[in-house]
Amino acid sequence: MESKRNNLNLGLWLVVLSAVCWSLNSPLVKVLELNAFTLTGMRALIAGLALLPFLRVKRMNWNRFTFLMMLSYMVHCTLIVLALKTTSAPIAVAMQFTAPVWIYIWEHKKGEKLLFSCIWPLFVMLLGMAFFMFSKGTGVTMKGNLIAEVSSLSFAALTYFTKRAQTDNPLGLTSVSNLLTAAVMLLFFADAPVAAVTALHPLQLLVLLLLGVVQTGGGYAFYFVGLKHVEASTAAMLSPLEMVLGPLWVALFLHEYPDSIALAAFVFVIAGVLGEVYVAKKLQKKAAQAE
Repeated sequence: MESKRNNLNLGLWLVVLSAVCWSLNSPLVKVLELNAFTLTGMRALIAGLALLPFLRVKRMNWNRFTFLMMLSYMVHCTLIVLALKTTSAPIAVAMQFTAPVWIYIWEHKKGEKLLFSCIWPLFVMLLGMAFFMFSKGTGVTMKGNLIAEVSSLSFAALTYFTKRAQTDNPLGLTSVSNLLTAAVMLLFFADAPVAAVTALHPLQLLVLLLLGVVQTGGGYAFYFVGLKHVEASTAAMLSPLEMVLGPLWVALFLHEYPDSIALAAFVFVIAGVLGEVYVAKKLQKKAAQAE
């Protein structure tokens, strides 16, 4: 029992660390003068190479969920960069963390009762999503908002399939996923990536390295290892810490602020996340008492 509790605590801290790493995405992506596909491909290449020493092919569990996880990873990485490039950073980050709504829908068993006491946080999150769509803040576009919302689906899929891939080598899986993403983006979508990267000045190259090694490589490595010890829904509830930190860095360093409607949406999404945590703890307590 003690070992199980320790593993759970380790998993929770790893998910929190992943959110801290991911929060660097918002300010760093905004300062790089690269198109979304080149940026996605280059940071994935750097992350994949950084984690390559951890690749143990024999410990990889190759099943349909592994391939679906890698596909959803590639789609999600591309969507979040596109969203950051086309709408306000706070909205781009916050939208993806409505993922618990989709995870709940996918994991809901047929015939299982829908109890309002359990699902009210999801309704609160949905209200937040609706508010975001009407935001008129600096840099906000409807196209970007829609891309950001689709990214919540891809993030939910990524979490769902990663948990079911059941790999014994999450760091290796992160490396392979990034290398696959880099190959597809740089070979088929990016426009003259070599010329674009060589045109960057040294400080921008350092930012690109940070994006690859820390934000992407570190962030997803912590997240996938954490998923070995916590439930997908729990991980999806904790990772919104990025939603608080990312916009904070953007406001501090890039002076981009959400408008009053976006702030109201934040309140709803954060309330929904806190509600999810409350409901999860309540259910865990009830399950423990039943044992």
